[in-house]
Amino acid sequence: MKFNLSKIKFSRNDLNSNIKIPKTITKELAEFLGIMIGDGHIGKYTKNSKNNSYTHYELRICGNSRDKDYLETYVNNLFKKIFNASFSFLLNKRDNTLILRKNSKAIYYFLNKLVKIPSKKDKVSIPDFVMKGSKEIKSAFLRGLADADFCLTVKNTKKYPVINGTSKSGILIEQCSKILNELGIKNNTQLEINYYEKRKATYPSYRVYINGFSRVEKFLKMVGFRNQLKIDNYRKLL
Repeated sequence: MKFNLSKIKFSRNDLNSNIKIPKTITKELAEFLGIMIGDGHIGKYTKNSKNNSYTHYELRICGNSRDKDYLETYVNNLFKKIFNASFSFLLNKRDNTLILRKNSKAIYYFLNKLVKIPSKKDKVSIPDFVMKGSKEIKSAFLRGLADADFCLTVKNTKKYPVINGTSKSGILIEQCSKILNELGIKNNTQLEINYYEKRKATYPSYRVYINGFSRVEKFLKMVGFRNQLKIDNYRKLL
């Protein structure tokens, strides 16, 4: 599949920096989109001053500072391979987060207009071209999403392994479950209603679960994680 790049707009800085926009779906792009849908955010902001106004296009990925090696090395190298661009890094010691940030009009337009990543995550979904892609493409997308949003834990009783992914978007979780089924990985989905005392309101969250040694091992073999810290912690718990 080839993308229609006619809607992509480049800023002068994009052109000077030789920003590249992918023309087709690849495993690397699918994985990056999984990371973006999990931990990423895109925004378009207009700033006004006395003399003029300008529009600011930004994409960010926020992760825990303990994942510093994965974010600064693996994710940044993946981004550079796809777009010929690098992130800047900001460590927020107050809440232990590491923010990867890039300003680019062209990349924003690609992610927003073509991939259709929304600003709010409650209705985010997997792009059609991923859902219609090969199992290899779907696995790559899930791997990126899993590194961002899935947890791999071991229950104390009988050291029973569990992988679970959580999202505000029921559509996203349904699509993840569908891909897992296509890969032959049995899973369960669940809706949870959580009450937040501070806001005096209830919010739904959707989960997909992969339970048990054989299912977890199959997930690790067919999808896996790139964040070595998750794998190391899992092996340590076992």
